[in-house]
Amino acid sequence: AVARRLDARGKLVAPGLINCHLHAGTNASQAAFVDGLKADYFGSNFIGYLAPRRGAKPPRASDRADLAGTYGLWSGLRGGATTILEIGTAPGGPEAFTKVAGELGVRVYIGPAFRSADYVFDGSRIVWQWDEAKGKAGLERAVAYVKQHDGAYNGRIRAMLCPGQLDTCALDLLGE
Repeated sequence: AVARRLDARGKLVAPGLINCHLHAGTNASQAAFVDGLKADYFGSNFIGYLAPRRGAKPPRASDRADLAGTYGLWSGLRGGATTILEIGTAPGGPEAFTKVAGELGVRVYIGPAFRSADYVFDGSRIVWQWDEAKGKAGLERAVAYVKQHDGAYNGRIRAMLCPGQLDTCALDLLGE
């Protein structure tokens, strides 16, 4: 038996989409949400927020990281995604982002990224700055996040391990 009928003539009816790769904070204007953006590298905001100049501190997220995460999730929902896989960036940190996603009612797969090396801009090129202890500490934080948050918000939050880019993870870190 049908409980309710909707007249959808002239409309597109489709299942919800799955967004398999979202960086929620970067969907928002980086100029509005990140201080110290280095957007002079071929106009690429990705490099701008990811790779500080060698010896410089990474740009810090603004105090409105919650707004960046909300906007990023909202834009995914608006595009038809009912399930979103957030790739390790989590504006405001994984716990704060989990709260935003849970309160919005989004189904999200999420985990804090971890890696053994960071990208840095060294004059005219991007290079790796290795710190394997940092990678292992990041893995430990990610495992703790999974244990605490997997299944939160009535099962809509699914926690995962999210190693950074393959070229930034030592083989033993990936093995662990």
